[in-house]
Amino acid sequence: MPVKFIKRNECDYRIVDEITSHGDLPRPLVKLLVGRGVNSYDDAQKFLNPSIDDMCSPFDIYGMTEAVAAIKKAIAENKSIVIYGDYDCDGLSAISILYLHLKNKVDNVQYYVPKRHAEGYGLHNIVIDDINLRWKPDLVITVDCGITSKAEVEYLKNMGIEVIVTDHHEPIEGLVPDCIVVDAKLNKSGFRDYCGAGVVLKLVEGLVGRERIKKYMGIAAIGTIADIVPLIGENRIIAKLGLDKYNMFDNAATKIMGRKLELTNVTANDIMFKVAPRINALGRLGDATPIIEFFTSDDENRVSEIVDMLDGINKERQSLCESTVNDILAKLADYDLKNNRIIVMSDKGWNIGVLGIAASKLAEMFFRPVVLFSEDEDGLYRGSARSNSKINIFECLNYCADLFEAFGGHAAAAGVSIKAENFDKFREKINDYICDNYPLENFYPDVVYDLKMTSDIDYACVEKLGLLEPCGFDNPTPVFLLEKSDLKFRQIGTTQHIKSYYGNIELIAFKKLHLIETFNSECNLTFTLQNKQFKSRKYTQGVVKQCIMTTPRDINEQIVALNYLLQKILLPPKAVDIPIEQCKIEDIDLNDGIFGNLYIAFNTKTYYNFIKRAQEAGGYLIANISNSNSVNPYNRIVLCPAAQYDVRYYKNVYFLDKPLNDSLYGHYRAWTKARIFEVGHEPVNLDIIRKHRCKTVDEYRSVYKMLRNNRFYGATNVSELQCKLYELGDKAEWIKVISTVYIMVELGILSVTDKGFEVVEGMKNTLENSIVYRYLCDLC
Repeated sequence: MPVKFIKRNECDYRIVDEITSHGDLPRPLVKLLVGRGVNSYDDAQKFLNPSIDDMCSPFDIYGMTEAVAAIKKAIAENKSIVIYGDYDCDGLSAISILYLHLKNKVDNVQYYVPKRHAEGYGLHNIVIDDINLRWKPDLVITVDCGITSKAEVEYLKNMGIEVIVTDHHEPIEGLVPDCIVVDAKLNKSGFRDYCGAGVVLKLVEGLVGRERIKKYMGIAAIGTIADIVPLIGENRIIAKLGLDKYNMFDNAATKIMGRKLELTNVTANDIMFKVAPRINALGRLGDATPIIEFFTSDDENRVSEIVDMLDGINKERQSLCESTVNDILAKLADYDLKNNRIIVMSDKGWNIGVLGIAASKLAEMFFRPVVLFSEDEDGLYRGSARSNSKINIFECLNYCADLFEAFGGHAAAAGVSIKAENFDKFREKINDYICDNYPLENFYPDVVYDLKMTSDIDYACVEKLGLLEPCGFDNPTPVFLLEKSDLKFRQIGTTQHIKSYYGNIELIAFKKLHLIETFNSECNLTFTLQNKQFKSRKYTQGVVKQCIMTTPRDINEQIVALNYLLQKILLPPKAVDIPIEQCKIEDIDLNDGIFGNLYIAFNTKTYYNFIKRAQEAGGYLIANISNSNSVNPYNRIVLCPAAQYDVRYYKNVYFLDKPLNDSLYGHYRAWTKARIFEVGHEPVNLDIIRKHRCKTVDEYRSVYKMLRNNRFYGATNVSELQCKLYELGDKAEWIKVISTVYIMVELGILSVTDKGFEVVEGMKNTLENSIVYRYLCDLC
C-alpha cells in the first residue's frame, strides 16, 4: 500500500552503544536522543536535565549588544518608553516580560497591543500617530514583530522617536528596518529559533544577568510552547525551567488559571491545549490588552475576572472556528482538489481571528498548504497560511511577494494581505509554483514513527522516557510502531472506544468503534506510551494514533455480505437525478495521479483483484474496509462503505460492483458532484447471504431466543451487537443474528430505546409481515 511508515530520525549505533554502556539510560531512550542530535553521554545528560547554566550568551544574538546599550542609556536618562507587540500568546508573553522588567526602571513605560481586526499584525502608521499623541515616547521597542517594518520605522524616526526592533520572524531582503534590530534569524550561526518571548527573555538577561531572569521563565515558557518553535537547545531550557517555575503557582496568573483548569502538574501539553488557546482567544476575537494585566497583576480578584472572561471567549472562539471549518468544508465540494495542490479561499463572512486555526485544521485534514482570507470593506484580503510538514509555505509566498501588500512568517505558518484584484492571480501563481517545485511525494500520507516496538520497552523504560518532556516541535512525544498487528480489539463497555493488549501494554483507541473491522484486520499501529496507575495497579497504556491496514487478506466474507445486505434493509428510496455513466474495468486509468478517484467494491474478490491490478500497474491506491475514511481524496478503494461515506471531494466515483439497492446511487449523488460510473452490472454476495441466513421460522425463533437468553451479549444497539459478534470470532453467525434483530424490530417484537434493546412483552406478529423477511425469502 502507498502509505509509508517513515522513521523520524536515524541514529548512529556506535554512539548509542557508547552512551548505553554507562548503564543508567535504557537503550530505547538513547536511540531517541541520538536520533535527535545528541552525540555523547554528557550531551544526553544536559538534554535530559536542562540547566540555566547551559544557556547561550544573549550577546550571541544579532543586535543584542547595541540594544542593551541603548536601553540602559534610556533607563539612565529616564526616557519615556512604549513596548509594541503582537496580539498572540507569544507577543503578549513578550510584552509582559519586558514591561515587568522596565516598569520600575523608568517613570513612564507603556505597552500597546494592536487589535487584530481593526489594525492587523505589526506596526502601522495610524497606530504610531495614536501612540505619539497619547504618550509622546522617546523610545519604541517592538516585540514579536517589526522585522519587515522598514517604512514604519522610518516614520517613527522622522518623528524623532528612537526604535529598537526585537523579533524572531524571517527577515525579508530590502525590508529590514534601519535601526537597532535584535533577531537571531539574522545570525549566520548559533541558536536561531527563539520565539518572540524568548528573544525578550534574552534581552532582559543581557540587561541584568542570567540569575535575575528566572522569575520570568514561566511567562517565557508559555510563549515558547504556544508559538511552536523547536523545543531543543535554548528553547528546551526555557520550556523546562519555565514549566518548573509555572508549577510553583507563586503568582496570581498561575494560581488562578491552575485552579480554574484543575491543573496540578502543568505540562507542555497543558500549555498548548488548555492555557494558550484561552490566552489567544481574546486577541482573535477582540482586544488582547487585558492579557498583560493577567500576566503582571498581583490582584487575584482581577486576574480571576480575566480568566473567567478568557474561558467564555474561548468557548465562543471554538464555536466560531467549528462553524468556519464546516463552511469551508462545504465550499470545498466545488474546489478542484485533484489539480490544486494548495487550498486558497476567501469569504467576507469569515472572522480573521480564527482563520489561522481553521487553516491548521484543514492543512492537517488535506495534507497540503492552506491559505484562507477574510475580505474587508475596503477590498483588502487579510489571511493566514499553514502548511504540511513537507512544504515551506514562507518560500511559496515569497515567490508571490509582488502580489502582496504585506506578508511574513516562517516555513509552517504565515500571515498575508492582498488586494482583491490580485487574489485570482495569487491563487494561480502559487499553485503553479507548488506543482513545479514539489513532486507528488510531498502530498503522500506518510505515517511518522520514532521506534518499533521491542521487548525492552517496558514500564521502567517508559518511566525514563518521561525525561524527554517537555515535548513539542522538533522534540515530539515518541511514537511507537507495531507492525502487522493481529490483535483483537474489543469495545470498552458501551463507549465508542476500543482496546486490546500487546503483552502487558493496554492499547486504547478513542472514538474508533466504527473502525473495529480495520483494527481487527492485519494492520500497522502507531501509538504513544504513558505509565498509569489505578488504585494499586500500575500499568503502561498506549494511545493509538493511527491504524493502517497492510495487505488486506482473510476478510470475513459474511461481514461483507451483511453490510451489502443492509443497503437493502436500511436504505430508503432516493431517486437518481442524472444518468449513471457506464465504464469497463479495463478502461480505468490506474495511473491517474494520486487524487480524485474513489473505487467502491462490495465483494472481496472484486476488492482483492482491483488492488492487485493497481499494484501491477504501479498506480497509487489506498485500500480501506467499510467506514475507514479520510476527507482528503486520495485514490482509494473501499470495501462496503456506508451510504453516508464522505465522497464530497472526489472527481470520479466508480462502483466496481452493482449495489444491492439502486437507491445508493441517489444517496451518493446527494453527497457529491463527482462523475459516477457503474462498472459492475450484477448483484454480488447473494450465495453467501443464502448460505448464512435463517432457513426456517424455527431457526429465526431459535436465534431470537438465544439473543434474549444472552441478554443480547450486553449490547444496547445494533452497532454494539456487531462488536460483540467480533468477540465470538468464527462462531459468530453475523447474517442470522443481525437480520433477525432487524426483523424483530420491524415487527415491533423488539424495540431499541436509550436504555438499549427491550423486548415488547405480549406483542405477537408473523414473520410474513416483515419486509426484510420477505426479501430474504425471495433470495432463495
